This record gives sequence, C-alpha cells and structure tokens, in this order.
Amino acid sequence: MVVLEGFIVAYSFINLILMIKKYKRFHSIYPIIAVFDLVMVVPLFLEMYFGIPDIPRDVYMNFVRAMEDQTTLLIYCLFVLLAQLMFTYELRRIKRLDRSVTRTNDIQEFLLFIQDFKYRKIVVGICYIIVAASVFSVIVAPNPMYYLTFRNVHIQVSDSIARYSEHVILPLFELLVGAIIALKLFDSKNKIGGVVFRIILIVFFTVVNGKRTYLMIIIGVFFLIDLLKQGSLKKIAPKYVFLFGMVAVYFYGYMYITDKISYNSDWYYEMQEYIFRSMHVRFSIYATLNPEKIHILDYPGQSMLSNLFFFIPRAIWISKPSPYIDYYMRGVLGSSSLSNVTYHMPASYYPEFVSNFGILGLALSLIFTIWIMRYFDKRKTACKLLGTALIALLNVYYYNDLLKMVAMFILYLCITEKYRFVIGRR
Repeated sequence: MVVLEGFIVAYSFINLILMIKKYKRFHSIYPIIAVFDLVMVVPLFLEMYFGIPDIPRDVYMNFVRAMEDQTTLLIYCLFVLLAQLMFTYELRRIKRLDRSVTRTNDIQEFLLFIQDFKYRKIVVGICYIIVAASVFSVIVAPNPMYYLTFRNVHIQVSDSIARYSEHVILPLFELLVGAIIALKLFDSKNKIGGVVFRIILIVFFTVVNGKRTYLMIIIGVFFLIDLLKQGSLKKIAPKYVFLFGMVAVYFYGYMYITDKISYNSDWYYEMQEYIFRSMHVRFSIYATLNPEKIHILDYPGQSMLSNLFFFIPRAIWISKPSPYIDYYMRGVLGSSSLSNVTYHMPASYYPEFVSNFGILGLALSLIFTIWIMRYFDKRKTACKLLGTALIALLNVYYYNDLLKMVAMFILYLCITEKYRFVIGRR
C-alpha cells in the first residue's frame, strides 16, 4: 500500500509542477487541482511517514475505524489516482487549446471587469455597511468582551449569548467574509491603506467568529484574485507560501489559546479535521462499505434534494431533508439521523457524493468537478471567477446557506450572460 501511496503522491506532484510550468493563461481547473492536492494528496504523503493521526477515540471512534480500514484506504487511493489521471487529461486538453494563444489576456480582462463594473460603488458601499453592522453587533451584544477575546472551549455560555450568536453574529459574520473578499476584489491599486484595513477586518473576524476554516478560505480566495491580477504564479508564490504557513501556525496555536489542546494535542489531527479532507472522504467510503455499522442517509439522493430545493420552506415541505452536514455529523458521532446536531465539521462535496451514490459517487464527484470547471472556463470574467472560487471552497467546506446564496447569484449571472448573448445574435 505504501508503494501505491508513494506513486500517487509523486504523480500528483508532477501534475502540479507541469501545471505551473506550462501556465499560459488562467483556467478554472488550476485552483481546483491545487486545492485538491492540498486537501487530498498532502495527507496521503504525511500518512506514509506518520501513520494515521491521534484521533480522539472517546468521541470519533468511527473516524478511527475508517482510517484503520485497509479496504477503505485502497479505494481512497484509487479515487485520488483517478482524479490525477483526469487532471492530466484536462491539462493536456488545455495545452492544445492554448497553442494559438500568444500572450496572456487574463489580466486585461480581469482589470477591465473591475473597472467597468457599473455596480462597483454600490457593492463597495454595501460592504462597508456590513462592516459597520458587524462592529455594531459586537458593541450591543449581551457581553461584548466575550466576542473580543479568544474563548476557552470549556466555558459554558448563557442562553442569551447562545441565541445572539446563532441569530445575529453568525449570519452577519458570514456576510463579513464576502465583504472582505469583495473589498479585496475591487481594490485594483492594492493601496497600503486598503491592505491594512483588510488585515484589521480579518483579525477582527477571526477573534469574534473563531472559525479557523474561514481564515483559510479568505486567504485562498485572495490567492485566486492576486493570481488573476498578476497573471503569474511565480510573482505571488513567495507571499502566499508565507501566508499559508502563518495560517497553519495559527491553527496549531489556537489549540493552546482556547485550551482546545485539553481535548487533543495532535497537530496532525487538527490539520486532518480543519484543512485536509482525506479523513472525511474515507469515513464516507467506510460508511458505504459498512452500512450495518454506520448510518448517514436514509435513502440515496436524500441530501441532494435538500441542495436542489433548499428554498422551499419546511412549513410547506414538512419532511424536507436536512443539509448533508447534519446527517454526516450524526454518522460520525454514531447518532440517529433524527438526533440534534450542535456542531459541524467542514466536509466537502466528495463525501456527499459517496453517501448519496455509493462508491460510484467517487467517480461521479470527479466527473462533476471536471464538467463544472469546463463550464465556468467558457464564461466571462465574473462567472468564471465566482464559479471557480465557489467550487474551490466546496472542496474544503460544506454547502451552507451563504454559499447557496452565492450559487444562486452565480446562476443568475450565467443565465443573464447567455441571454444577452442570444439577444446580441438577433
């Protein structure tokens, strides 16, 4: 098995190097390959040397079983290998398409999109309103200092703070993520004042929200924006290697700051839970292979119905399925599919495909990834950028309400873009 893992890691590394070396113009598949390698291949490399992480057995015994199962590992390795073969095919296809391209026009297209966007001032204004509302929400909170310090995980919060966090802080600060990204997007000159302001906002968000995964998402989207602005991986690589390194250090330091280390002190496990996604995919595979031991969904396609028809109120559709992440966490904890879930882990859409369609879901998830990236690659700058960013996020995070709204907005952009194209031909 180690030989197979080593071959896959080496093959993935070669794919990544060829992608960087042959870069000619931006394509939607590029960030997806980079993110996939980070969350799926890097943990495979680490496992070759460190074995499986020190998973808290008293809580996540199902994770332990999944990570120790050799059949599950073999299927996971074949999944990653299939992904790399498909990536190789896409890179070669792109190379053929780009043979006629003599120069990169991504920068010009991107800058023109930023400069000519007629609702730019309105969007920036809304961003500042969200920032002001976020600050104000902390000031008027039942206990402002609770949100302005790193909270110890052992502290029991009052009912008023719990309700305020759920109904005010959480939705506002999810919007704040979008506002921070939009301010970065529309700061075409990247002035020092704007950079400092965004750093302050990121620190403010990190302290109040406390979600480390969001921090990685923000830096990842910043990387995508700068890649389009600069048009060169070499120019921005040193800065983002440093930034991602700092985020990794913060991930580990956060355990000490909040005393989460009393639950688990293994940095390797922390990376598996919050950054890497191999453990989550392997758990869904193990659950599919052992339905008598682990229960996630009640029937195939259950969570897909929730994704497609999320806009229908539960008052109208009483038996409406819950989001996949709820079923997933119940499966991890060994609870009933109807039990209450108080927290989530950021599983991606790959485990969801497996839970809905069985082992075949692994191949279907990759086919979906390639198809949707080809689709966005043919769109104009706005759809291409937002669509690529959304799929990159869904590689590391779950499909929450905020991302559903983003998906609807992207769908609107794509439909109106096509509609204008048809009208233009008339």
